[in-house]
Amino acid sequence: MSVTLEELWYGNLDPLEKFGMLDPNIRRLERQIEKTREGFRNTLGEVYLAQFDQYVELINDYIFHLNKCAFCDGFAIGTKLTAEALLRSDTIE
Repeated sequence: MSVTLEELWYGNLDPLEKFGMLDPNIRRLERQIEKTREGFRNTLGEVYLAQFDQYVELINDYIFHLNKCAFCDGFAIGTKLTAEALLRSDTIE
């Protein structure tokens, strides 16, 4: 069995571990989001802080599930491409 597949199976590989680490735009947007979120938290009164935190948590959950679906879809496309390439390699001589 492939070492990579075993590592993925046992949970030793996290596909999102380095997600965006090399993309300066993602890093910049993360800093901007955090700065804006803290700005909102500092200007809201106590009454709205709990609602704001619930809103942020909802957005975080949405982003998590969106990333999970994108990863699964990308993995499925990659698998289909590999299968098609292997099938075609048998017919091309």
